[in-house]
Amino acid sequence: MALGSVPWLTPFPCAYHARPIILAGESHWRQVFNPDLLVDDGVIDPEDRERFWFAETAAEIWSDILHWHDLTGGPLGATNRWPAA
Repeated sequence: MALGSVPWLTPFPCAYHARPIILAGESHWRQVFNPDLLVDDGVIDPEDRERFWFAETAAEIWSDILHWHDLTGGPLGATNRWPAA
């Protein structure tokens, strides 16, 4: 399967793009995931590189979610669901 066809990298509606992707365990993810390479290969847009956030604890993840909410006013709750496939 080509990297460009990985389902979780499939484009979603614009409203979805504002949401961060929080990766728990930064030291692990820095070794196995390279968003710069995805940009260089044209898999994601350069501005999407900023969607990937790193955290170590559940408290940091929650803090990041609240920070995102403060910045964007995006929904927190049942309306914040994955787009239909």
